[in-house]
Amino acid sequence: MTRSGILAAVRTYLERPDMPDTDLLLLMSMVEGELNRALRDHPRSQRRATFTQSAGNDTLSLPTDLAQIVTLRSGTNTVWSMFAPTQWASAQDQGRNGGFVYTAHGDCLELFPTPAEDTQFRLDYMAFLHPLGDDVDTNWVSTYFPDLYVYGMLKESAVYLRDDARLVGWQAEFSRRLDGVLAQGWGSLLGAAPRVRLA
Repeated sequence: MTRSGILAAVRTYLERPDMPDTDLLLLMSMVEGELNRALRDHPRSQRRATFTQSAGNDTLSLPTDLAQIVTLRSGTNTVWSMFAPTQWASAQDQGRNGGFVYTAHGDCLELFPTPAEDTQFRLDYMAFLHPLGDDVDTNWVSTYFPDLYVYGMLKESAVYLRDDARLVGWQAEFSRRLDGVLAQGWGSLLGAAPRVRLA
């Protein structure tokens, strides 16, 4: 379902055909924040980025949708170890002894040792949901689970409109549908063999 379709559905459920886009987009943004927290570990949130780091550059830029790093590898399969900035001195000691280490600084990683030659990196990470906006009209949740957007926005609208009578029901329905999506495992992304009905 597209962003405009979601907005239209929420207006219909609320019986408020004139509710301004600005109000609905605020509710949508609140729901996306909740979905980002709830679906961070969902299989459809995993991404892979590959890039080449130039020789002598110890700062690696991160994807803008990064929520959490899973693994960082270079070359054929060298795994890099992450350290907190407060442990960076001891991490560099490990790097001097043949290890490969990094720490995060905002939207980039600091690498040690610094690549001595152009190096191919592969980053596996969990991604934030791409927010629906003027540049993007759908994302994987709006495509496969538009009911999460609709019921999430209805729940938020009950808070916004101080409609306590509807809040409990819409909260329960949103939670029920979200639990269904969270219950999906890795196997749910694979096609199942067709079932044969016996006469």
